[in-house]
Amino acid sequence: FYLGSRARLGRPSVTWECERVTRVPSHVQRGYRLSTFYQKYLHAFGIPVISSNRVQNDALKRACYVVVFLFADRQDIRSWFYKRYGRAGVIAYSEGVTSIPEHSWLGSWWNQRARGLGATIRHPISTGGEENLLCDRRRDRYPREDIFLHEFIHGLHNLGIASNGAIPNFDGRLRQRYNYLRQTGARWRNTYAMSTDREYLAEGAQSFFDCNDEQIPTNGIHNHVNTRIELASYDPVLYGFLLEIFPCRNKYVKRCDWRRGNRQVRFKMNCDRSGRGTLMDFHTKRPVGSKPPTASPPNTTPPPAPNTPPAPNTPPPPKTSPHPNTPPAPNTPPPPKPQTPRPPGKYCLLPTINHYDNRLGLGIDCATHAYEMCIERVV
Repeated sequence: FYLGSRARLGRPSVTWECERVTRVPSHVQRGYRLSTFYQKYLHAFGIPVISSNRVQNDALKRACYVVVFLFADRQDIRSWFYKRYGRAGVIAYSEGVTSIPEHSWLGSWWNQRARGLGATIRHPISTGGEENLLCDRRRDRYPREDIFLHEFIHGLHNLGIASNGAIPNFDGRLRQRYNYLRQTGARWRNTYAMSTDREYLAEGAQSFFDCNDEQIPTNGIHNHVNTRIELASYDPVLYGFLLEIFPCRNKYVKRCDWRRGNRQVRFKMNCDRSGRGTLMDFHTKRPVGSKPPTASPPNTTPPPAPNTPPAPNTPPPPKTSPHPNTPPAPNTPPPPKPQTPRPPGKYCLLPTINHYDNRLGLGIDCATHAYEMCIERVV
């Protein structure tokens, strides 16, 4: 399909709905040309967060929080993702990655390999497994990693930043840094971060948000870096790339903490380069400290009847001047000045064998590579 044949979506929303799960609205189904496979819906800034009926509502709500959190920092990135028809999908326990209509063209072996894929321009949906979102360690293949966040970083990168998106020169700089590290082995040797420039960014993002795995010594997938502080010290260039995308430096609520009930979420939105932004409450969707709008009380005083004479002993009303600029009478205090209200503050049938196939076998990959492999296979 071609994006130009779709209905125009207008502008993204300035708010979100991550609590009240509904059926997919008809205008969303038409605008995104969604399959009827999708029956559940939430949205983050107008970006659909969708699933089949098999997914628990709590998993959809958690996915919605992640999307809101990752797009809070920069309005331009979420706008590019939105106008390229980006969305998020949750894979149920009983489903595989090929259950997702946009990824149904993949070989069935992908269902053993992966539990989530990143969005691309051609297939603009990022997905993750229900079990990972719910921190179900007994059934999760990756209990020490946030796979949904990892895959959504691929989508945010591919739709929101790359291909002349919000940061036109970003990919060139990222690729140059990745190639340098790949050739010299100066950083991230024997880790999954060195498989592609996309994985370099996504693995870095997991550490930036303190939700990556840690392995000492390096195990071919991870090393000792799994926190924001460690990332800033180990690879300040990658840390700087991530600050461009996430200038607010918000603190991420980890999925297992979320499951335990830690949902008092506050984060900054629309930050400048120095990190200044508006502190928002996730649940009220308003700036922290602002009060909800209240209706004015009704005026219960009845109006005076016309031509009613004044009560006895009532002094006559003062005479008014026909000239609006007449100064007040002597000893009359001036009227009060009007008060201005203050504003509330990521193939076909042939996998490649390489040094990182261990990680691929575990299932974290990007749909971009799958599509490229199909093209190579056909050629």
